[in-house]
Amino acid sequence: MGAIACIVRGSWRAIGPLALCMAAGCHSVGGAARQGRPTVLRVGVAGATPQAARQLAGNQTLEGLFNFDHDGRLLPWLASSVSQSDDRLTVRITLAETAFHDGSPVVSATVRDILRRGLPNALGPAYADIRDISSPSAREIEFALNRPSAFLLEGLDIPVEKPGQVGVGTGPYRLASAPDARVELEANPSYRLGPPAIERIVFQPYGSVRAAWADLLRGEVDALYEVGLDALDSLRPSQRVRVFSYRRHYAQLVMFNLSRPVFRDPQVRRAMNDAIDRRRLVEDILNGNGAPAEGPVWPTHWARQLDAPGFTYRPTPLPSGREAVRFSCLLPDPAQERLALAIQRQLQAIGVDMQLEIRPPQETLKRLQSGDFDAILSDFVQGPNLVRPYLFWHSAGPFNYGHYRSERVDQALDSVRHAASDEVYREGVTAFQRAIMDDPPAIFLVWGDRARAVSARFEVPAATTERDVWSALRLWRPSADN
Repeated sequence: MGAIACIVRGSWRAIGPLALCMAAGCHSVGGAARQGRPTVLRVGVAGATPQAARQLAGNQTLEGLFNFDHDGRLLPWLASSVSQSDDRLTVRITLAETAFHDGSPVVSATVRDILRRGLPNALGPAYADIRDISSPSAREIEFALNRPSAFLLEGLDIPVEKPGQVGVGTGPYRLASAPDARVELEANPSYRLGPPAIERIVFQPYGSVRAAWADLLRGEVDALYEVGLDALDSLRPSQRVRVFSYRRHYAQLVMFNLSRPVFRDPQVRRAMNDAIDRRRLVEDILNGNGAPAEGPVWPTHWARQLDAPGFTYRPTPLPSGREAVRFSCLLPDPAQERLALAIQRQLQAIGVDMQLEIRPPQETLKRLQSGDFDAILSDFVQGPNLVRPYLFWHSAGPFNYGHYRSERVDQALDSVRHAASDEVYREGVTAFQRAIMDDPPAIFLVWGDRARAVSARFEVPAATTERDVWSALRLWRPSADN
């Protein structure tokens, strides 16, 4: 939606063409590594299940039509251009000329069918804005809309996987083997932006983060997919390891089940948000690796006003004459227990009794989906665009597990969804933030950072460090000393 700032005059409004090479750093980097023996990157992954390992592989093998920059604006991926009619009821996307890993061309009819299957989940109720998806030519996809929809483009990061062939995509790497939790990828020599310099990637499972980073320091693996906060202080002083951090699009929340009587009073929910010292949580629990979550809008989103209202620390004890506020909070990740205990203490200071209930993730997910919970502490994707919080906080959202209902929130999100300009989009975002503050569906806590660790034997382009370095893995190369 932010790309509407690039509208030009004419019968079609061009939101592009989008410069794929500029966004992805287009240049060939693969030749030198192939003159000697194959270059292998060994990646340690703590607690990797087969499903998790395949997902890691999918991040390198599959691509969507678009990705998103740190401010929520569109970045091209498989799309080379996008345009819309003057009445904004027709959106046309041109595909980049590329092929699947098996050599078959990516044609619009295949992508059209993938979108027809995936967009209902990606857009939730906003899918009703789409009347039809067609493929007028081999490289064009056309959306006929019932109403203008800003969320359409925000949902087009669905991975494009060849139907009937698991793992066959268009990415810089292709699946070599995945017999169990150990997954191996090999470079895609025909990748449209040039073959990667690293020819093979091996994801090696570990029972714990500590065991993985111990092997990294010993040189037995070359990178850690994720570094625990407790390991950062040990790794950062090392001359043999570089640590890269980035802000995740997930916010730590205590999500309320609004069907429980204890949460029906918005004043109580506001008081619980006011009781949280978010900056102290960032410093004491995250060791500075995060930022306060002052609301549901991604903090660097282009439409978020710099002076936008947000939750602040101003604890006020609940009135002594009212009924005691007690509830149980599910905790699916024991690693978050320190955070949970800190929240518990801060809520106790205003007279709220939150009891922790640690349960396995699968059990927690079942209870979340069935509504069998008072509250849950976990991280929920809320950025970098507005379609994510829309799926959680709109009354008809598919991830509205807490049965949240707010007419003001629905109106604000719908105004963003159907915004005709950047100005209207911004107004809707501000109205959404204010409505959430008045009637909060959760306790908004922190945006957490995630850290990756890479051996000095590999060079990671400096331009990629503003985002997750794994998103530009194809640009990594062996260092001159390796």
